[in-house]
Amino acid sequence: MAPVDDHDIEYEVGKLATKYQEVLDYLDENSLDGGIYFLDIELDNDHNGVDLAAEIKKRDERAQIIFVTAYSEYMPMNFERRIGAVDYINKNDADLQARMNETVRDALTRLGKSNFSKRLTFSYRFGRQINNINVEDVLYIHTTQAAHKLLLVAANKRSEFVGDIKAVDEENDFLAKISQSCLINPKNVAAINLRKRTIVMLNGESLSFSRRFRHEMDKLVDEYNWKIEMSAKTAAPLGK
Repeated sequence: MAPVDDHDIEYEVGKLATKYQEVLDYLDENSLDGGIYFLDIELDNDHNGVDLAAEIKKRDERAQIIFVTAYSEYMPMNFERRIGAVDYINKNDADLQARMNETVRDALTRLGKSNFSKRLTFSYRFGRQINNINVEDVLYIHTTQAAHKLLLVAANKRSEFVGDIKAVDEENDFLAKISQSCLINPKNVAAINLRKRTIVMLNGESLSFSRRFRHEMDKLVDEYNWKIEMSAKTAAPLGK
């Protein structure tokens, strides 16, 4: 750990690299979200720091890019390619350390605002791409026949992604567990049939909830004022 200044902000250096591919290999092996990256413009014959920043953004959407270089003529490339760097610091700046400290604070402020926004979004990874969707649009998440692959059903899309249903449940308070294989967004329920043990989502799809989750369903009915469907003679499906 190293202090940013004499106060309470510290940072940990995760990787010190000198080559373009070395950084990308590290990011492919370590899933980062909201890392702070200090990049030089001059790298190797085939790539420069702006090229690297663009690739970092693909792997870490919330990456905070800080260029530290003596080549100010590259600055326009940052804007042309929409890198969105936090700052562009000249190595020859007389107050280099103070400037870097200030820039790190700016990056942390950005991340703080992003964290607040992130609480309103559900993030999932598809290949190397991190996707974000508003939690209000999520209908449910279900396991698939493929191991460690989940199905996300939203208001306007269906996507499969690699994940663990238990981990998704633990990390997302806006979801409610209705069986060992399914999590729903309680705010997007149209109705529930307690006798048939089915839940109808806003898109019309019907999902079964397990018998062992009946008590939880009763609480959700009260909390979200779900419409209750009645069917006197239909047998309930087997729980999962």
